[in-house]
Amino acid sequence: ERWLREEQALYTHREAFLVQLFFASSLPDEVILQHIESQIAGHQARLEAYQQIDMPPSDDVLRQRQQQFWQMTLDLGIDLEETYLRWLKECKQKLKELRR
Repeated sequence: ERWLREEQALYTHREAFLVQLFFASSLPDEVILQHIESQIAGHQARLEAYQQIDMPPSDDVLRQRQQQFWQMTLDLGIDLEETYLRWLKECKQKLKELRR
């Protein structure tokens, strides 16, 4: 319980794909597009998995409280995946515009 009472530091986001994308200007557009498409597929699959998580209603007051906190974390997961997908699609569009 002590750990639950401690405030946590802000999350440091580290993702290999972001580093790849940052340095991707030297790659052929087709390779970059393939990486983006792969990321879209992965994030779409994860989003669908999150959306399938069901928390059945409970008559137990303590269980209802637990479920509210579980739902908060699930909501963030869904929001993050939707944000990633939107951003990846924007990256894909920007890459296509660079090719013109």
